[in-house]
Amino acid sequence: MQRVNVIIDPVDPPAAWAAVGHGYRVEAAVTVWSAEAVVRTPVSALFRHRGQRAVFKVEAGRARLQRVEIGQTNGDSAEVRAGLKPGERVVLHPGQSIADGVAVRVRSDGPGGG
Repeated sequence: MQRVNVIIDPVDPPAAWAAVGHGYRVEAAVTVWSAEAVVRTPVSALFRHRGQRAVFKVEAGRARLQRVEIGQTNGDSAEVRAGLKPGERVVLHPGQSIADGVAVRVRSDGPGGG
């Protein structure tokens, strides 16, 4: 969350917002972008590989290097415009021990686990 100064220009009649004065505090959420159907991934799965964004997706118990094209991001998740399909699993926080073809297992206590 970030604090910003906002100038509001009400469209309702003055009687509807007369109680709002100078310095009035308002907590608001502002949508800067939205889309109907988006494939997204946690940003913690993203890394740079040869100058491009990539993830390790999980296929048949193996980590597979996959280049991805990223669109909008909010710091927690990123829109994936190309490279992943809905429902594909990715390796979160891939470390030095993860490489293309390395055996991995899905944790049942992680996001989407059960």
